[in-house]
Amino acid sequence: MSTAQVVINGSLSSAIVSAMRIDPRFVQMTLVPGTEQPVASTTAGVVPMGDRNTLIAAFNAGFKMKDTNGGWFSQGRTAVPLTAGVASLVLRSNGTADVGVWGRDDTMDPLVTAVRQNRLLLIDHSTPNPLVTTPYYRFVWGATIHKQEAVWRSGIGITKNGSLVYAAGRSLTVPQLTAAFLAVGAVRAMELDINTQFVDAYIYTPSATGPIGTKLVPSMRYGPDHYLNPQPRDFIEVRSR
Repeated sequence: MSTAQVVINGSLSSAIVSAMRIDPRFVQMTLVPGTEQPVASTTAGVVPMGDRNTLIAAFNAGFKMKDTNGGWFSQGRTAVPLTAGVASLVLRSNGTADVGVWGRDDTMDPLVTAVRQNRLLLIDHSTPNPLVTTPYYRFVWGATIHKQEAVWRSGIGITKNGSLVYAAGRSLTVPQLTAAFLAVGAVRAMELDINTQFVDAYIYTPSATGPIGTKLVPSMRYGPDHYLNPQPRDFIEVRSR
């Protein structure tokens, strides 16, 4: 796993996007349900104690399920039915993963361990979705607080060699997030969650007292113990194999 920063210029301002590259061959990734998303639950929402000695990263998932236009599946459980045509992060037990269109690039099979759906792809076949450069993108990729265009945004993409790239930054427009994914070599990419309180990513190192975390972006709102305590929203944990 490696990290990098990309400076992206835009019509409103320049922005710094931080990226985390993950090779799924060398990690185990789990889509963890929150206490409220994808559906209300009295459990979960936290990195399990048994996973913490191998924890190397954790990051936010997508919108609330009512806003995704899609579904949610993890570890044999379909909390919300999956929808064809929706952008999907797909995790598999054989050390591969994908970001693609459900029903076209990926379908359910015994190797699939998780599917997190969220709206439409930002990038497909290394080309931005045509809607990214139109005013309509505000309706496709989510409402923001106070209807601002440049807000905290996050997303995930897949490169030609099969690596996943999580990217996030503050004061980002949809075109800027899309440009960042193109800059890091994503052939397909999708938006994850947006707005200050929902974009969180951490890198961890083990210690005798538990994982020690570092924010991917220093100005992210919450501390590195965020996903070590119960949270209402679902997230992705990354562990070494």
